[in-house]
Amino acid sequence: MKLFAMALLASLTVQANELSGLEGVGFTQITTGKYRVVNPVPKCPPNALCAPVTVLELSLNLEGCVDKAVVSYNVVKTKSQTKVIISAVNVKNPDSARVKCIVRPTSQHSIFLGAGFLTKESVKVEFLGQMAQ
Repeated sequence: MKLFAMALLASLTVQANELSGLEGVGFTQITTGKYRVVNPVPKCPPNALCAPVTVLELSLNLEGCVDKAVVSYNVVKTKSQTKVIISAVNVKNPDSARVKCIVRPTSQHSIFLGAGFLTKESVKVEFLGQMAQ
């Protein structure tokens, strides 16, 4: 698990370094978020048999109106449970100080969990920041 956490951190560091050339950009870890497990109806051509899939829809709160989220994740499947480990960083944009938000800014992400029907009870979501506490 520690090796995976280090790999996620390295991935986020590489992504963050691409943005670090911008003046005034800062980073904070996102340790919570809302999620839901959905089973969208497959769009099949007539007379075809399509397999159902499961998607995790993730909503992360951002600190500023024009901030962005950088997300990495790992999906670990066992016989009875699917665990999704998420590492997310809020990339602070200096323009957020000048922009007023009408509603709380969020960042939406979809994570494909695979074929088949999964319920919310069979999916466990952990944020990397929560695991360290």
